[in-house]
Amino acid sequence: MTPFINVEIVVDDSTPVLQHLMQELTDLTPLNEYIGSTAAEGTRLHIRSAAESRHETSAALGATPTGYLTKRAELVSYTASSAGVELAVTGAIFRRVFGPVTIKPVAGKMLTIPWRAEAYGRRAREFGDLFVYVSKRGKGLAFLARREGKTIQLYYLLKSMVVLQQDTGLLPTEEQYAQGAEIGARGYLSKLLRN
Repeated sequence: MTPFINVEIVVDDSTPVLQHLMQELTDLTPLNEYIGSTAAEGTRLHIRSAAESRHETSAALGATPTGYLTKRAELVSYTASSAGVELAVTGAIFRRVFGPVTIKPVAGKMLTIPWRAEAYGRRAREFGDLFVYVSKRGKGLAFLARREGKTIQLYYLLKSMVVLQQDTGLLPTEEQYAQGAEIGARGYLSKLLRN
């Protein structure tokens, strides 16, 4: 199951339009619906944009990007109530917004880190003929490898854990969410004025 990360947007009266609307409305749910819709779309756009600059591994391997972040962007959802808006983003990758993340194997004993283009975006079990190969050079690194003729090709580096550095750019900033809330509030105000 893919984890959810919830981002709570607390609507306060920090902008002129929000200040006016919050004084006039008795039920903030319709306003928060507009703010939630705007925040969700802004988050989708931000994640898609962030995805464009996060292909270091695939580029280094000469592999095609998997489109993981772009797919995650499509799953952004929101819930609005009179109390505020809650955004849900799906994917463990978003934990990196809040700090470094330590990844350890769940099902197996070791993590498999792609070492060549053919392995990128694929699970090791998709290859039926991989074997453990321990390098005799350097630090004795362990790999999953494949014999191709007389040559041994390294497919995955085996690691007991990795630490992924913090990446605050995966989601919008608080300031961007505040700007989105203002845009949503203006949209709601326009709707009220048309009625």
